[in-house]
Amino acid sequence: MTAIIGILDSGLGGLTVARKLDTLLPGVDIIYLGDTARFPYGSRSTGMIADRVEQGVGFLKDRGAELIVLACVTGSAAWLGHGGREPKVPVVDAVTSLVDRVRTLPRCRKIGVIGTPAAVQTGALGRLITQQDPETRVYEYAAPLLVPLIEEGRLDRPEARLIVKKYLHPLKVRQIDTLVMGCNHYVMVKQLMHRKIGKRTMLVDCVSTVADSVCGYVDAHMPHAASPGAGGSRVYHLTDLTDGVGSIGKKMFGRNLTFRRCRL
Repeated sequence: MTAIIGILDSGLGGLTVARKLDTLLPGVDIIYLGDTARFPYGSRSTGMIADRVEQGVGFLKDRGAELIVLACVTGSAAWLGHGGREPKVPVVDAVTSLVDRVRTLPRCRKIGVIGTPAAVQTGALGRLITQQDPETRVYEYAAPLLVPLIEEGRLDRPEARLIVKKYLHPLKVRQIDTLVMGCNHYVMVKQLMHRKIGKRTMLVDCVSTVADSVCGYVDAHMPHAASPGAGGSRVYHLTDLTDGVGSIGKKMFGRNLTFRRCRL
């Protein structure tokens, strides 16, 4: 019997996680849900975001998902902050995955977090990290222009370098040793971030971190997952088929995808 994994995101950024899992877990069925009708979550209230996450979780559960992945850091932070009602299926969320990864790192004492305004406003990452180690200092900064910059394909322009440099400057001044990239879009500017923050700073990439957490859970708890050689199905749902989703989806996933419109 093939295992079914549901991936929930605020829009198309979670396709970076889906792409990673497509390679790491080829025999698992994957159902993707992007809430493009309410994108971006980063500028919305945490209460609204938490409600949409709950609806998305229900949508994926109703379609047979045995494991739900909250790929969006903003959505994960809001969901956790509002109690995260038990969906009766296991959930791997981006915030917990990032905190768990940070705990495993050496010389991790001054941590910078960069994310969307809503994710930073919750303070979820910083709060959970310092709960694990009260001596760790965490500095969180919002980067509202990065997601639109990435989705508009302007990464090769001078303003991209200037914007990344501006957002990372307060963290560089604090001489952080670790930078947590608190949005799955940011994997698209990982090399640029590394150049601007300095090569001595360790980067924690949300996409790889979440994918590793999912693979760890599958290995430990889903023995019925299909063999590595089998080909699992892939279905991609969006709550609104807006202009440009095809080109942005290709940018995030690496190839053309067929999207289905759905309602929550």
